[in-house]
Amino acid sequence: LLYNPQTVQERSQKTNQETNLPVSVKIRLLDDIRESVELVRRAEKVGAAWVTVHGRTPKQRSSAPVDYSAVRIVKESTCLPVIGNGSCFSLEDVEAWKENSKIDGVMAARGILSNPAMFLGFPNTPPRCVAEWLDISLSLGCKTHFIHQMLMFMLF
Repeated sequence: LLYNPQTVQERSQKTNQETNLPVSVKIRLLDDIRESVELVRRAEKVGAAWVTVHGRTPKQRSSAPVDYSAVRIVKESTCLPVIGNGSCFSLEDVEAWKENSKIDGVMAARGILSNPAMFLGFPNTPPRCVAEWLDISLSLGCKTHFIHQMLMFMLF
């Protein structure tokens, strides 16, 4: 969908018209920043509530640094709140995102998987968090392989 902005616009508009829920759009940066800006402007035009921008292109892997300046250009091109995504593993990373790109918030994926208490300022997952998560997971009947996978994220 990233390479078909008309489809993104149509689906966002249809979802917005048929629900009472806020509609958001998440994109990765495109090689040409003008195309990223155009995609966000289309989302804004059809009533998206916010947009999340991953600071890498689809071809880049997680080892590549996020492009704060490109996300900042996207942010400056829209009135929508912009959420930054990519390489957010600590509160210091949150501050770097805010300072360098002037975004409205951050989305953490791998950072929250590895440390669910990250936004509370913990540098690593506290044992109490692991215990509470394990209690909840077991009480909900989560599959063993899922529990193992999540414990690996949090503990290693």
